[in-house]
Amino acid sequence: MITAISTLFTSHFTGFRINEKLGELIEEHRIGQEKIVLLSNRSMVHSIFSQNKKAGGYTLITKGEGARQKTVRFRTVQQFKGLESDVVILVVHRRPGDADERYHSDELLYVGYTRAKHLLFVVEVGG
Repeated sequence: MITAISTLFTSHFTGFRINEKLGELIEEHRIGQEKIVLLSNRSMVHSIFSQNKKAGGYTLITKGEGARQKTVRFRTVQQFKGLESDVVILVVHRRPGDADERYHSDELLYVGYTRAKHLLFVVEVGG
C-alpha cells in the first residue's frame, strides 16, 4: 500500500529531479503513466516545460491531446479542479516580482495539494 508523501525540491536542477522522479515511479515502482499527472500553477507555455515538452523521457500531453505510449498528463491546477490522480507532481512556479496572486494564492495551492489520491510531490521553481 502506498501512503501519502509530500516532498519539496528547491533547486536549479528541478527539471532533472522531476525526470528522475518520473522514471523512478514508472520504471521502478511500476506505477502506470496514466495514474500520474504533472500539475502546474502556470500553463505549459509559461512553465519550465515550454521549450521541451518532455520529462523523464515521457512526452507531456495537455488537455485535448490523446494519450500515447510514453506520455504523462500535464494540466494546470485550474484545469484539474474537481479531479484526482493516484500520483500528482505539483510544479509551483514562483517568479520574483510576480504580483499576480492568482498564480500562487493559498486557495489555488490547496486545490493542487488535494488532487493526489496516494502520492504528492511538490516542486518549487524560482525565476
